[in-house]
Amino acid sequence: MNGLNRRKTSLPDLYYEGYLEKRSFRDKAALKRWTALSGNTLFFFNSSKDANILDKLELVDFRSVTDDPTRDSNLDKARFNVHLKERSFKFTAPSLEARELWKGYIHAVVELSLPSGIILLPGQTRDLQQAVERERERRRLPPPLPTPPLPAAALPDEGGARSHAAYNGPLPECFVKATRVEAELLLEREAGRGNLLLRPGGHGNTFTITTRGGPYESYIQTLPRDSEAR
Repeated sequence: MNGLNRRKTSLPDLYYEGYLEKRSFRDKAALKRWTALSGNTLFFFNSSKDANILDKLELVDFRSVTDDPTRDSNLDKARFNVHLKERSFKFTAPSLEARELWKGYIHAVVELSLPSGIILLPGQTRDLQQAVERERERRRLPPPLPTPPLPAAALPDEGGARSHAAYNGPLPECFVKATRVEAELLLEREAGRGNLLLRPGGHGNTFTITTRGGPYESYIQTLPRDSEAR
């Protein structure tokens, strides 16, 4: 699987991507990065074929996206600014059309509405509307966090995986059917709502705890129900 496909798999809510030059208002030099808008976060890569995330910019404290009237030495390029609550960032797009699309998608997924004052083709407007609908659906999916503690019979010790009595009670609200990558992205995007998810393990009747910013995952093993009679 090449880098582009791996990135699209790890960033399932990918709305728009392309090269941008990025710097904050405090930086003197801009860095050219392949940029992907996934959910309400910008992810930065070395190139279009790279699957390793170099940096990210969460748009949760978004205030506005505006044109930057200063001109680049390359007259084909166009600049715009993204203003957050605490900081602002300057971006340079390869063309005027690319700038308008970036502004449109950023506004659409953050504000959940089509932007005004941006001239787009009918097909581009339709794509923006689809991004709004997908983002609305995505925001309804995350489970509420933080969560109640797990039952004592299901808690792992410091050694990680160990056998436990079968747990047949209700699953906690932190349980989500997701892969490791999906769980990590969910925790990053919803950082203000908690730092732990319980998801299905990869070995039979097991669960896996994924934590945000943790050095490792813990595994909880449960026995099949019919094993109780043995």
